[in-house]
This record gives sequence, C-alpha cells and structure tokens, in this order.
Amino acid sequence: MKKTIRSSTAVFISIMRSRFAKSIVLLLSFSLIGECTLAQIVRGPLVLSSPNTTGDHGSDTRVTLSPGFRSTAPFSAFIQQIVSPSQSMNYVLTYSPRVPVTDLSTLPLSTTANVNKSIAYFDGLGRPVQTVDVQASPTQRDLVQPKSYDQFDRESTTYLPYSVLPTVSSDGSFKTTAIADEASFYASPSNVSTWNAPGVVSTGYPFETTGFEVSPLNRATEQGSYGDSWQLTGTSGDPHAGHTAKIAYASNNAANLTSGTGFWAKNYGVNYVYTVDGNYLYKNTLSDLGSYPANTLYVRVTKNQNWSSSQTNLKWNTVEEYRDKSQQLILKRTYNYNTSTSQTEISSTYYVYDDYGNLTYVLPTGATPDDGVTQADLDTWCYQYRYDGRNRLIGKKSPSKGWELTLYNKLDQVVATQDSVQRTKSPQEWTIIKYDGVGRSILSGIYQYAGSVPGTDYRLTLQNLVDAQTNQWETPTTSGNGYSATTWPTSWSSTLYLNYYDNYVNNPVLPYTYSSGSTMTRGLQTASKTSILSSATDALWTQNYYDDQNRINKSFQQHYLGGIVSVNNYDEITDRYDFTGNVLSSTRKQYSNGTGNVLTLNVTVRDSFKYDHIGRKTKSFMQVDAGVNVLLANYIYNEVGQSYLKKLHSEDGGSNFIETVTSSYNPRGWMAETSSANFDEKLYFDTPSGAITGAVGTFTGAIAEAWYNSANVANKGFSYLYDNSNRLISSKYYQGTNYIGNLDETINYDPSGNILSLQRGNNGALPYVYSGTFNYSSYTGNQLNTVSNNGSAYRSFAYDANGNTTSSGSYSFDYNLLNLPNHAMQNGTAFNTYVYDSYGNKLRKISALSGTTDYISGIQYKNGVIDFIATDEGRYVNNGAPSYQYDLKDHLGNIRVVIQKKTATSATNIQDQEYYAFGLNVTNYDNSSNNKYLYNGKEIQDESNLNQYDYGARFYDPVIARWTSPDLLSDDYDSVSPYGYAENNPVLNTDPYGLWTQTYSGWTTNDPDEIQDFYNYLKYTHDRNVHVSDGQDGSGEDNEAFRLFGASRTHDYIFIFYNRNNQAAAKRNVEHAKATMAGGSAFAMTAMADTKGPFVEVGAFIGSVAFILTADAALNDLVKHHSDQFSPQDIQLPLPSRQEALRRAKDHAQVSRKTGQDLPMDVTRPSSRGRNWEEMKARGANKVGRQDTIGGNFWRDDPDGHPDSLEDGIPDYHKYPHIHSTNRQGEERVFPYDNN
Repeated sequence: MKKTIRSSTAVFISIMRSRFAKSIVLLLSFSLIGECTLAQIVRGPLVLSSPNTTGDHGSDTRVTLSPGFRSTAPFSAFIQQIVSPSQSMNYVLTYSPRVPVTDLSTLPLSTTANVNKSIAYFDGLGRPVQTVDVQASPTQRDLVQPKSYDQFDRESTTYLPYSVLPTVSSDGSFKTTAIADEASFYASPSNVSTWNAPGVVSTGYPFETTGFEVSPLNRATEQGSYGDSWQLTGTSGDPHAGHTAKIAYASNNAANLTSGTGFWAKNYGVNYVYTVDGNYLYKNTLSDLGSYPANTLYVRVTKNQNWSSSQTNLKWNTVEEYRDKSQQLILKRTYNYNTSTSQTEISSTYYVYDDYGNLTYVLPTGATPDDGVTQADLDTWCYQYRYDGRNRLIGKKSPSKGWELTLYNKLDQVVATQDSVQRTKSPQEWTIIKYDGVGRSILSGIYQYAGSVPGTDYRLTLQNLVDAQTNQWETPTTSGNGYSATTWPTSWSSTLYLNYYDNYVNNPVLPYTYSSGSTMTRGLQTASKTSILSSATDALWTQNYYDDQNRINKSFQQHYLGGIVSVNNYDEITDRYDFTGNVLSSTRKQYSNGTGNVLTLNVTVRDSFKYDHIGRKTKSFMQVDAGVNVLLANYIYNEVGQSYLKKLHSEDGGSNFIETVTSSYNPRGWMAETSSANFDEKLYFDTPSGAITGAVGTFTGAIAEAWYNSANVANKGFSYLYDNSNRLISSKYYQGTNYIGNLDETINYDPSGNILSLQRGNNGALPYVYSGTFNYSSYTGNQLNTVSNNGSAYRSFAYDANGNTTSSGSYSFDYNLLNLPNHAMQNGTAFNTYVYDSYGNKLRKISALSGTTDYISGIQYKNGVIDFIATDEGRYVNNGAPSYQYDLKDHLGNIRVVIQKKTATSATNIQDQEYYAFGLNVTNYDNSSNNKYLYNGKEIQDESNLNQYDYGARFYDPVIARWTSPDLLSDDYDSVSPYGYAENNPVLNTDPYGLWTQTYSGWTTNDPDEIQDFYNYLKYTHDRNVHVSDGQDGSGEDNEAFRLFGASRTHDYIFIFYNRNNQAAAKRNVEHAKATMAGGSAFAMTAMADTKGPFVEVGAFIGSVAFILTADAALNDLVKHHSDQFSPQDIQLPLPSRQEALRRAKDHAQVSRKTGQDLPMDVTRPSSRGRNWEEMKARGANKVGRQDTIGGNFWRDDPDGHPDSLEDGIPDYHKYPHIHSTNRQGEERVFPYDNN
C-alpha cells in the first residue's frame, strides 16, 4: 500500500496487536498531498559499495563501506535500533510521522527523527501496564512509564517515567523489571557508570500513592506525592512521611463550628419578583431560612499538607465544601489563625440558587454570611445575578462595581452589554455585538440610546426592541464596511472592530495583496479592522493568509507608529513550518511611513528554531537586518525531558557562549535551584536550609526560604511565614546567618484578604514614605479609603462606578471603556497619556516627563527611534552600538540580573535588581540597561514616581500591594478581595495579566468537580499515551517532565498535561504572547489571530495534552485559560450520572462556574479569550455554553461515546458516554458519565 501523508495535525497510525486476536487493525487518516522519502533502516548488516552514493542509509547492526564506495553530498550513514514490540504482550503501537510519508510499509524501519513511535502495553484484562516512548529521551533511549494496580483494580500508585540503561536495548520492548528499574534510576540518576542521567533529581520515593477508605465507594482519603515528605502516613522506613492531602467525608450538623466535628450551615433561599408582563424573572430577593437541618448536606473536608493531628485547632489548614443532594455547591469554609489577634477566623462563602438551579447570590466572607446578610451587605460585598424567563443572565453585580446588564436576540446571542459607567453617560451607551449567519461575530461598536436619562435602567425597553427585530444576523456586502445593517441597532455611534471570514474578495478593499496563499479559507478569519479608542476614525487592518493546513504563513499587520494610520505603517510576517507544525522560521519586516509618505523599511527580524528528534526545541536564533545570526539560546534536556541547561548567546554557531544557566528540581518537579556565573537562586520547601534559626518548612508548595547570589547581592535570602490560608504574613531578610531586616515585610489581613497593616523595612535607598508601618485604616467593602504611614496620613482613594481607582493621594486617573487608564495625573496635570486599540492592546504612551513610547508587538520605539526588540531571552537594544541583553530571572519571572556580552565566553552584569516580597522595587545597583520590565517582567510606570506596574488588564501598586481596579474575572475568585494581589502569596503566585492567579510551578485546584473530572480522564482514557508534567523547568522553555505533581497553597492538587510530540507547535503563539507582553498590553486577539487552531497542536499524538506550562511568564498565563481538554484532579471517585455530568458541563461552559448562563463569544475582553477562541469562531460558534449543532464542542452530549477518531485534527477518543464543554476561555473539558 502506497499512500502519502502530508498533515501531521491530521494523522495518526495505530497498529493494535493482541495475543487473543490474529488480525492487525490499521487506523489511518491522511491527506494525499505531495511526497517525500524517509530515511530507512535495514535489518542486519548494510554494505555500501556504489559510487556517488547520496541520501541517508541506516542499519540496526553494522554499516560497511566497501571498495568502490564514494559519497556525494548530502550523505549520511548511521546505526539505530529498529522498534521491536514484545510479541508476548498485548500492545498498541502508534506511529507519529514527523515528515511526509509515501508508503506505510516504511514506517517500522523509519528513524525516530522521521517517525516517532510509542507503544502502550496492556495486560489480559485490558488494563494499561506500561507505556514506552521509543528512543524518546535526548540520548535516544526508551522512555518508560510503568503502571501497577492493587488488589481492587485501582491504580493506587503512580510512578515517574525513566529512561532505560544505555546498555539496554531501546527498541520499544516491554520492560519486565520496569518498577525496580525506575527505583534504581532515581536512586542514582547521575551515576555515569550506570544510568548516566545528569540533571535528574535523586529520590528514594519516585512514586505517589493514594489511600482509600475501606468501602465499596472507593473514595480517596489520603493523597501522597513524589518525595519522602509526601508519602502516606505510616510509610515504612520514611520518618518524614505523612505530609499528604487528607480527605474526610461527613454530613452537616448543628455542632459548634470551632469544634473538630462541627459542620453547621446557614440556609438561604431566593424570593422572586416578576415584571408586569410576567415574562421576565427580573429581580429577586434573598431570604433567610435559618439553618440546614442535620444530614441534608454532603460535607467534604480537605486537609492540606501542612495539617497535623497535633495542631491546636483541627480545623486549621482545612477546606470544607458543603453540597446538596443535587451536588450544587452550597458553602465553602476555611479556618485561619490570626497571629495578630490570636483568634481563629472562620471564612464562609455561600452560594444561593433559585428554583431553576441558577446561581443567584454569592455571599463572601466579608458579608459575614454565617450571621445573616442585609441589603447593604449584598450591595457592598456580594455577587448578585438576575435572569429572565428563559434563564438567561440579564444582570450581574459584583462587589465594588455597579450592575452590568445584557440584551439577547432570539437566537440567545448577546447583542449588547452595559456597565455602570456607560449607564451614567448622557446619552447612555451600550456595547453592541453583531453576527453573521453562522453565528460568528462580525462587528462590535458603541450604541448611544437617544433621549436616555443617566442612571435609568432601560434594559427591558431595549430588550423589547430587540425582540421585535425580524433579522437576527447580518450578511456580507460589497459596499460600506462589508456587511448589511439590518439587525438591532441599525445605526451606532462608533465601531470597535470588524471581522471578515472565508475569503478576500467580499470584504472592503484590503490595503495589502498576496497571491500565494491557500484558497481553502472557508471558516477562517481572513481580515480584521480594529479601532483606536482615542480616535473617532483611526483603525488598523490585519490580513491573514494561510497554507493548505490552515496555518498562517503570511500576515500583514498595521501598526500605529507616530500615532498615525498609514498604509505604509505595517508589519509583514512570513512563517515557515515543518511537517508537525513547528515554526522553523519567522521573518518580520517592519515598514513605516517615511518622509514624503515614502514606504521605509525600518527593520527586518528573522527568528529561526531547531528541534530534536521528537520536537523539543533545542536552539533559538535571531538575526536583525544583515547582522550576525545570533544563537540566543541552546536548550539541553535531561533524560526525562526537563530543560536543565540553557546556554546563552553564541555568535559562532554554538562553539562559545557567554553564560550557562543550570536548573535543578525537587522530586515533585518544583524548581529547586537555578545557577549561573551571574545569578543564583535556591528555593527551600519542606526542609529549610539550616542557615536561619526558627525557619519553618512548608509542604503545600509554598516556599520556606529563597536565597540569591549575584555580583551585588551576595548570599542574601528571605525566610517566609504563612497563615493557614497560605497568605504571606512575614518575609524576613538575611545575609548568610545574619538577620538584616531592611527588606522585611509583615502583613495582617482581614478575612477577605484585604490588607489591614503592612510593616516594611527600610534598606536605606528607599524613600522613607514607602517604609515603616502602613495602616489601612478605612475600607468600604473591599475598597480602600485611606492609608496612614508611620502614623501620618499617606493617601486617600476614590473610585468610579466600575471600581477603578480614580484618585490615589496626589495621583488621579481616568479610564476608557475597557477600564484601562487613559491618563495618569498628579495634582490635576497629566504626565502620562495612554493609547489603546479596542482590544486593549497598549499602542502608545505619551509622557510629559519621559517622551513618547510606541509599542508594536515586541518592537518598542522611544521618540520615534527603535529602543529595543524583545527576544526569547531578553532584548536586542538599539543604543548606537546594538547589543543583545539577557534577562536572568527568578522563579516568578522577576528580572534579577541583566547581562550582555563581554567576550565570546563571558558576560557583563549591567543590571542587578532586588524586590520586597510584594514587588516594590529596591533601587537597583546598576541600570545601564535602562530596562523597565522588572517585577514579573512587567513594565514599571515610574514617571512622576508613580511606580505602578502595567499588567495589561489593570495596574498594580506595589507600595500598598493592591490592584488599582477589581479583577475582571472576580467571579472565579469570589471568596477573596478583587483588589488583592496574587491571593496574598506573592512568593509563590503570579498574576500574569491581572486576570487570574497561578503558582510559579503550575495551576492548582481544589475544586471537587475538577478532581472528579481528572479521575474520569485517567480511568477512561489513560490507556492512551498520556504524559503528565508540571511543565516547570526554570528556564523559560517548554518542559517535558512527563510527571504528575500535587499540592500548592491551600489547593491540594496540581496537574499539567503535556504533549511531548508537538510542544513546539505552539511556538508561533508563544512568540506573539511574548511580544504582546513586552509591549505592555493585554494578551489580545492579535496574538490569537496569528495562529488559527489550537494553541497546543495535539496532532498525531493520541490521548495527549491538556495543559502546557513553563516558568516563562509569557507562557504561564496561557495555562489555565488557554488549555486543551480536561482540567486537573487526582482523586478517584465513581462516575456521575448524566444529569450531574450535564450540570457540570453547562456550569463549565457558562459565564463562570457559578453564574449558570451561556456566554457569547464576544462578550469578554480578548485578554480572557482562550487559545481556541478564533478557531471556535471560525467554525461557526456564536456562544459557548449551549448545545451547538452548527460546529464546535461548546457543549455536546455523546451518549454512546465514540471510538478513536479524528475530529478537526484533534484526537477524540472517548469511548464512554460523555459531554463536551468549552468555556469562555476556550478551555474544553470532557465529562464522562454512567449511562446505566
């Protein structure tokens, strides 16, 4: 059989063999386009004797060059083992081609570099017992993932993967002593005479174990993890064991909450108020129903890894979750010992539903809901939701904000939204959205309701106008903006964006032409036009051209250099891919409108990349104009796929480098140390260093100590203490064993996480006003009113109706419709003016103090001249003598040291930075780099000593450790203050764009639904080649640890799925994420539009990938909200019913997990749109959260399951009944259920 395979994202070939069946089943999906010859291996000796021999020639034993042989370039000869599955075992052999295939019979003899091979072995019961990734390690050894089962058929122990001995055959055969070999591998991985695996952590416990209750329910009661401290309680021979997550099950009662067995819960209900016509369930009121009768709620108690049976109060370090018989979350409760008051604080958050199951109220702890809630409490502290008669969310009120209103058309598409600020205008404004016939958003704009009175609620009036409208979508035209205007409203005051699909001919005349793109563009976005918010007329075009695999290979992107729109102001970007979708090169030419309106080429930047035999990125190059093609970084991986060496800056192809960064990890995959000649960081978790008397180890993933070394910071470190909610309460500064104290911070919080006091040491270089004791003396709800410093008045604050800070001491701010600052002023005079596009991308900063800065996707201009170009590892600086500067970062992505070339083999330290725990910048030791991207890699706004960081979605003030605006996604963090930074643990957590919190080592969860989902995922789909990783490598690059990690903060489980074959296929989006971040803007659709389709290309790798994560800030933010399939969890629970699975699926797909409503795709800002947002839109989705029969998994029930298949290039292998669900961020999750 001779076929051609030309699209790796649509190919998998699985050969399934069973000793119980004589037949071989071949599954094949391919496209017949083009041909290519594979390098082949022959069995047995190979003799070459011909003249002018070319090509690749391999043998599994010996290659002989006989007389008469003569080679002509290109030629190579090699010896490589041939895959040889164990015939005594059941197995599935999967081939994943990395080059086009013309003949399927050549696959077994193809080299690993051409065809990746993976073998899943099964026992006689059909259980997966071992997975072997053939020659997948960096040294081309087999990577083995063992499995085992207990007597009750539970996979109670999970093992880390390992690579086989160099002396053992790497042919994919079944490893009969895999579990013993895995233990030996991790006992001494660096032993050069045996395993020879440098960079792999040594541990006697390379496995994690789950403990179960003795009952048919098989519920987990204890969850361990890798490393000795996290083994199950009572583990023989391990004196450090027992620091595990423990789970207890109970029901509610009437006992006192402070007792160890008290599980009392207050009962709230909803009263309804209908409108006159009775059609809209418009308003509701909260009713107090006393308390829940005993034994009417299920209670799940999760005790984190710091919990101890000997602690004073057994409720500390626990999370209680109360659910009713429908499994609706009713109450979440935590307990914290406040060291300032010596009291135990009980923090309860209640969830109240109407009779239709819609979440109607969330009552956070600030409202003291255990004691009852008043209307004033509701308006100040609580989340309130209103629905119409069709259960559509029509009104939402968040703490610190006014009501947000929504209008729908007859197709249940959101057609308009209004926030509180828009309602105060005259006339009132609404943000409108229009759709085409297949539900794709084609336009957004601002509609002004003539005759409206500021502050009046016109939602019902306008809804009636929408309902009376006959037309529900717009159609393409060849005039005007390219679309009809027949849906409500037929006219509007300004347009925010326009999107065009399917072709290039029915749009308005496009400014740029390209004739070599694919014609197969139906369903793809071909162009867009984005408005400049500060201008009534200015807008920027983006045009995308594709190859036949729907990958963008040419794009034209207008920019706003000089504050003008010109056809001559644009970037032309050309991308080249390999067969698997990895970007091989990306060439960017930036043009501008020169003197006399002449097209001028400003700069050409060419990025290129190399990968190893399974797709790990190994080299990153950059060339500016005709300069040297600099090898920015060479990435070296250990045997289990972690990047442990990174070599920086070579101008001779890799012979010499100026710096080498080494990373090491603990058994759980958390970065333990990063070291180089110019910067070292060492982190301590469960075991303190011993240098500090009284230091306390932590087991939840929180950091106990952090030590640093650089040219100016010698052997300095911090010791950290946390409360029972894992909030930082003390940061003490040391040099060696000597306590210094001048970078100390001591913090006290209220139950909502609002800071009550912050005491900060003074390092001598810090202005006095920033040090000493801050007392946060007055709050209204979560909004801070006044702060005093050292007993004197320091600042007072004011806010607008959307919760944005409008004044902070002598500073004042005004905001645009995206709640981003237009102006920063001091004493009424503007010193910074910001310019954004309608997606929130920051385009310009015009400063009266520092000049004008233009941000163009990673190329930054200062007063019209290129200042720097962002690179993978730092920046290319245009300072008269252009140079490459490299950022050496700590675990949070904070810039600690900046270096540049000194000689071919050494570097000069040009910036050395220190920070307080909450990010306040200490005067650096040298700033010859003039780098303003500092804490978390964010740009500091230091004009007029403002000293706030721009995170994209909002600004952060490190002086008072609070955001200047509430969280746009505060629904997902409803138990804590929407102004609090990183859940008050800035040592462990970051907030990549001011939208969500994540730990430096991954995204964590303690959500029972997610825990359930992950078990279902493992149980019903883990018989595929799935690897699990924390994705945290400390180097800023993709990691393939293939691991399952747990425990961080109060959350007890953290799991990051990772696709080893196609990790680099994300390169294109990663580059644009970095560029956007460097530009200081929110992660916007401009980044998403550059690569159609999934962020992580699953491609041919069956059963892989849900999350990808690295220590690089530009990648980290993509994790939680830009993942593919399945959220994490690890506790084994039975499958839910279909009703419960459907509830969870809808819950996941809706506005948030708690609002219970569908969300139109265009309602959220681009910064909260996920990686599939463009793909979903292109496939015809008009909203996430409803049964979608047009196309796309937004929620879809598959009651019969479906076999292994390929759907739109993404493997779908769920053979059990399940429901697909995609939420507003583009996260897809699958909810299996029991159909019996």
